[in-house]
Amino acid sequence: MNIFPIESYYWWQGKIEKAKEWVVIGKTLEKNYEKIKKEIRDIHPYTVPCIIKIKAEVNKEYLDWLRSEIR
Repeated sequence: MNIFPIESYYWWQGKIEKAKEWVVIGKTLEKNYEKIKKEIRDIHPYTVPCIIKIKAEVNKEYLDWLRSEIR
């Protein structure tokens, strides 16, 4: 997981908002995505959180390690 602060500008209810936010990059297996998305929606304070799924090709060693850590 990677976490880093950002400053966001976005339209919300007809005006531009500015907020300090945190970006979280979580790495998991495809089979876990729906569970993670639900958990984020359940705990996130925003009405409309940004949840993005990016498919990536990774090296075999990393994928083997990831599988061994996710049980």
